[in-house]
Amino acid sequence: MPAPPELRLDFLTSNSGALENRMPIDLLKNDREYRTLRAFAKAQASGFSRTFVNAFTADVSEGLAGREPLSTCATEIDPRHPPWKRALEAVRAPGLPVPARQGTEL
Repeated sequence: MPAPPELRLDFLTSNSGALENRMPIDLLKNDREYRTLRAFAKAQASGFSRTFVNAFTADVSEGLAGREPLSTCATEIDPRHPPWKRALEAVRAPGLPVPARQGTEL
């Protein structure tokens, strides 16, 4: 899923410390700077392919609004994959999920 249009415009027109405090749009002047911009943009875009899974208790009769998850998992996966496949990959991903709060039982 690409970044929303307003974020893409902000990306191109905002100074970035990672680009020596220059605006990405200014890096379109020559091939060398364009390659730098492409690498930077690719790293920025990776944030829009993250899938997060929040686990809640089975009792959701009151809805999820205002409730904290027992656990959260995340992974970077191609957003063109079906949501269930991305969620399964997030749960299976190596690493440490955010644990339940102390005193909360699963």
